[in-house]
Amino acid sequence: MCPVAAIDAWLTAAEITEGPVFRRVRRWDKVGTQALTPQSFSLLLKQACVTVGIPPDRISGHSIRAGHLTEAARNGAPDRAIMYQAGHKSMETTHGYIRPGTVFRSNSANYLGLDNFNEPETNNEDTGTE
Repeated sequence: MCPVAAIDAWLTAAEITEGPVFRRVRRWDKVGTQALTPQSFSLLLKQACVTVGIPPDRISGHSIRAGHLTEAARNGAPDRAIMYQAGHKSMETTHGYIRPGTVFRSNSANYLGLDNFNEPETNNEDTGTE
């Protein structure tokens, strides 16, 4: 389940030391040298979604890209590093990919006391109480 271990295992099994990571696998498990096309990646992603029970129309290659940039931003990556990784030429484009994603972080259900080991900090200014 660890993405780093999965990539390491793939690179070792496919004997990839340089070039694209995600490549076509041909007949008899022969790994090609060129990168998957965006269309191929999208089809594989949607097949994986079906396998694990996620509706395939809810995800795309773009979702993966936006998720990467969003998590990098949430974890404190500098804007310039995110912009460079994404290949964007403007910060405006980069910021368009970063999703607020506060549904689990700023949710009143966090204050119901259902999770004893992860109680949110109270902030009197947010609740209007003293």
